[in-house]
Amino acid sequence: MNIISKKIKIPTTDGYLIYGDTSQNQENKDDLIILVHGLGDNKDNEFFQNATNFFCVKNYNIFKFNLYGRNKFSRKITQTPLSTQIKDLGVIIKHFKNDYKNIHLIGHSLGGYLVLATKEDKYIKNKILWDPSMEPSQILFPKNYNQKVKKDLLKVPTIKDLLANSNKSLNLIFAEKGAFRITPQTYIKYLPKKKKIYLIKKADHIFSKKKDQLELFSTTLKLLK
Repeated sequence: MNIISKKIKIPTTDGYLIYGDTSQNQENKDDLIILVHGLGDNKDNEFFQNATNFFCVKNYNIFKFNLYGRNKFSRKITQTPLSTQIKDLGVIIKHFKNDYKNIHLIGHSLGGYLVLATKEDKYIKNKILWDPSMEPSQILFPKNYNQKVKKDLLKVPTIKDLLANSNKSLNLIFAEKGAFRITPQTYIKYLPKKKKIYLIKKADHIFSKKKDQLELFSTTLKLLK
């Protein structure tokens, strides 16, 4: 198996750069998985690296990126509204739309909300949410966050509305000891009846145990087919 990895920078529409890593499988140039991290996390966490290794072996290409960071031209977490993060995900999707036949979005935690909220559905084949977050309006940010960021939480679409208007292949995988304890009723209540919710028993929010990650990745792989 021949995997080529490289770091790339994607310009945003307002002068920033999105820093990301591509892992390209030379045996399959049709399918790209875009991994979207959660609040306060980043592309280099062990969880996403394990996911990259798993799906590359299964002949998928991977792009993981930072929504914000410490690079000179990256966005800063305390100053980046959720609506801006949604737009940046759209920029990434458009960047790759002509390079791959199928683009699959996978979002963890608040990254799941971004996947759900993207407006670029016409380019997406699958959306998979890993232990997705609560309604944005329920999120409590520390005092050092910009007030614009906090007010934006009340302006972005609700999970209820996004689920009601979901017209793509959408699947949710919850961790029994993670967000499943506090958020599933929103999804169960408003998710279209034909959609399914999957549960990884005894898993925590970040699927920290290797066996839970393997079950998560294996379940996801079946849903990508």
